[in-house]
Amino acid sequence: MPEPMSNRPDAAAELADMRRKMIQQLTASGKLLQAVWTIDTDYFGSRFQHQLQQGAQVAFKEWDVATTVVETLAEELQGAAAFADSPVLRDCIASLVAGLEQLRTQVMELEKASLASVGLPSAKVQFNARVFPDNNPLACINEATGFVREVQGWITRTVDRIGALKMMLQEAERARQEAEETVTQVSTDEIAQTLGAEIKARDEDLSKLRAQAAQLQDKLARGGATAAAIEGGNDEEIRFLRAELARLADLNQSDRAEVRSLVVEIEGIAAQAEAEARPDGKDQTDDLVITLSVLRDAIADKGTIEAMATAADAVLVEWSKVVHRRAVLVAGELEQTKSFVSKHESAVKGATAEMEQLKLKLSAATGDAERSQAAFAKLQTELTQAKRGDSERLKAQDGDRQALAKQVAEVEARLAEAGKALDAERGKLKIIGGERDNTARELAAAKADLLGARSDAQKARADAEQARTALQQAKAEADKAKAEAQARMAEA
Repeated sequence: MPEPMSNRPDAAAELADMRRKMIQQLTASGKLLQAVWTIDTDYFGSRFQHQLQQGAQVAFKEWDVATTVVETLAEELQGAAAFADSPVLRDCIASLVAGLEQLRTQVMELEKASLASVGLPSAKVQFNARVFPDNNPLACINEATGFVREVQGWITRTVDRIGALKMMLQEAERARQEAEETVTQVSTDEIAQTLGAEIKARDEDLSKLRAQAAQLQDKLARGGATAAAIEGGNDEEIRFLRAELARLADLNQSDRAEVRSLVVEIEGIAAQAEAEARPDGKDQTDDLVITLSVLRDAIADKGTIEAMATAADAVLVEWSKVVHRRAVLVAGELEQTKSFVSKHESAVKGATAEMEQLKLKLSAATGDAERSQAAFAKLQTELTQAKRGDSERLKAQDGDRQALAKQVAEVEARLAEAGKALDAERGKLKIIGGERDNTARELAAAKADLLGARSDAQKARADAEQARTALQQAKAEADKAKAEAQARMAEA
């Protein structure tokens, strides 16, 4: 039964899908044909491509030619594989490899023998080992060819050595002939006469030596008698020499003790310099420590005067270097301190001037406070007089007056504190002038105290201004109350 029309795909979509697949197949086919033509060019010299161009143009002819290329290549590959896998070829390759190995061993022995014959070292004679891979006849033939080249080079060297040996043999033969020609014939009679003359001369020399020995024995006997005669004088001279030797030994011992004491003093001075090293270690060197250890070893081992003097000299040299380095560092630090003090002297002068200005401002604030106190006393007197006329209003203003009095007392207390702060600053400035080494720390503290005193003075000035304003307001209210009291008294 035919399928319903609704379940069948759209003809346009199916046609588009088929067109897309055909395009993809044609693209892949083109790549495949291009690869086949490359094989034809590389292995067959474009033989099949020429056949394609020469024949009639038929549809899909290139596919037939490409199929022929692939079949031909397959046949050749099958034939090469069959040739490579043949047992005859494998046996021939194995026989070739075995023969080459034997030949390599024999050639090495011959090379050693030839080198030894001409007097050259033969310990490092070797031929490069060859690797013959299995199932690869071409590689085996290539390795065999390389070995044959090496053997050819060895044969050339051997021929050269044989030529050299021939030349050496010819030179030896020529030297032998020349030596034979230069040797003269000597008869046995002449030899006997010559030997007899030599023996006679030796006998005469021997008789002379015996006579000389007899004379020496006589002299020795006479010398013994003479030695016995002068033996007494020799004893006295020996005693004198012994005494002189003892005296020299005592002098040497005293000199040794003196040198040792001097060396010990030098060691103490150097050890003290090492102990007084700077915390940063800039003035110390390892040379001083090393020379000190050598000097201590010489003192402990009781070495010779020369050894102790040499070690002490080295210690003095290193000690002088350390002292010089320390003096340079101290001079540098002194210059830094001087520059620091000179730099902060201006700051001290500025602080002193600022303190004088503060003192003037404080004296002005003190005068204002005194005037405020006088005005407050006058106002208090006026308020006391006005209290008689209007007691109720004065009672209401009594709380304000007490608050003003309290503020005035606070202002006075702050002024007193400011005066104490100024005295403290003056004392600190005196300490700064006396102790310049602590200038930085004291200046920092002085600046902080000055800032605090300045802020206290400013606060005191502000409080004084507030108190002055409050007193003026109180005075105005008092005047107003006094006027009202007078008016009421007049009305009464």
